Amino acid sequence: MNRTHPSWLLGVWGGATALALLFAHITRVGPAVHLWSSHGVHLGDVGAFAVAYLVAASLTLRRHTAEVPAADGSHLDGRRGTTRSTESGHTR
Repeated sequence: MNRTHPSWLLGVWGGATALALLFAHITRVGPAVHLWSSHGVHLGDVGAFAVAYLVAASLTLRRHTAEVPAADGSHLDGRRGTTRSTESGHTR
């Protein structure tokens, strides 16, 4: 599957959310910050979401910048210093 395909991205972000929610459900890490009189969050939950979303964002950016168009019309294929021509399809 193409890693820039929307379903792959939905899986990455959905997985990050599911893991962070699972962490929040199972653990009680850190002090609780009360948002309302009957509801609050633990600071560990905030940290879990931050880590999960930073990983998801980095995977998203990494996949969207893996194939960058070059000035000469070729595309970088993700390996350093190698390009592939869009016209002939061969590697230079």
